[in-house]
Amino acid sequence: MSKLNKQEMKMVFDGLMRFEEMVDKNMQKQEEKLFKPVKIDYKVKDFLNGLTKDELDEIRRKLDIKGVSKLKKADLIDVLDIEIHKNLELIFERDLQNEEYKLIKKLINNKGFIQFDRKYIDVVKYLRRIGIVFSGILENGEEIIIIPVDFRGLIEELTDSSKNTRNIKLREKWTNIVHGLLCYYGVLKFEDLSNLVEKYSEGNFDSTSFNDILNNEVQKGSKIKYSNNLYYHSEVKDPVAIYNKQEKCKDIEYYHVTKDMIEMANKGSLSKEEIEVYNYLIKKFGMSKEYAEYLLKSCITSIKNDNEFKDIVDNIFQYLVFTDVNEANYFVGKINELYSSTRLWSLKGYTAVQMSKYEQKIINIQKETNKTVNNKIGRNEPCPCGSGKKYKKCCGK
Repeated sequence: MSKLNKQEMKMVFDGLMRFEEMVDKNMQKQEEKLFKPVKIDYKVKDFLNGLTKDELDEIRRKLDIKGVSKLKKADLIDVLDIEIHKNLELIFERDLQNEEYKLIKKLINNKGFIQFDRKYIDVVKYLRRIGIVFSGILENGEEIIIIPVDFRGLIEELTDSSKNTRNIKLREKWTNIVHGLLCYYGVLKFEDLSNLVEKYSEGNFDSTSFNDILNNEVQKGSKIKYSNNLYYHSEVKDPVAIYNKQEKCKDIEYYHVTKDMIEMANKGSLSKEEIEVYNYLIKKFGMSKEYAEYLLKSCITSIKNDNEFKDIVDNIFQYLVFTDVNEANYFVGKINELYSSTRLWSLKGYTAVQMSKYEQKIINIQKETNKTVNNKIGRNEPCPCGSGKKYKKCCGK
């Protein structure tokens, strides 16, 4: 097993940093498109005029406007201007969650615009795609997030609606449940996902609204993905393969995930075994918290994707230098503990250890059942399985 020396390890780390810088520069170029010159009193039509035809088509698809895909840009803007005004209330009922709602509320409380803060970038991109919040740069050079002036009155009424507030909180609750479940199960069909979320919702559940929320989350580019009739976590490498493995355990119920476990998944809390590996990487190798977190996450994702244990160890050992065999063996032991305690997507949320114990329990039950049957059924009597054969020549062999 080859290991990198400190100089080579530094080169790998520097390479990762350069890659991250390249990604950041690419994102910066994309974000620059968000800041075209705007004015405080711009109406929605003014903002739409600043978008490309592709961006306008994205709003059209999001609002599900039919029969206008072949319109020229100017004509499409006229249609969108009317349709966005008409659908504002529906957008609040269907498309917003707490994160978007809080930003809109903040905008309304600040006369419709605030100084741009990068922490809102993903929310702004989403709200821009449904045509109700935009970004831009003022004449004085200030970058802002802004609600079109012709929307502000109606949006203020909608944000004050207690019904909308309740609905938004409910949608956020459902989304958090879905994300939590997918952290443990990896892949779920809509029917299974819907049934599970309904159980956690304690009676306050609507399948149609839930389906809309799932589709919105997928369109947002969140950690919830969809393909081949499967909803799956963004870290799942091959959702179909994971689902097929789950199907081999179709007689086994999904591991019961508690509400506390869902909350932990949404917070990104680490398990005891994960914390031990994380701390060891920092203390033993002097890694930064960011780099240790990167290696730990890579390791956990590999485990959940059913990579071979040897491959997981080989991969992480590329970045580590041990002074003796005992230290290396100690760390392998820690990885093994992590491997054994990680809830696997292919095992429906069970750990490998739990599934092994579960299967042994089933075997023991079957042995006890067979023993009981053997004691009660004569060897020459008909077999209870219904085959028509004598018990001694069928299940009693």
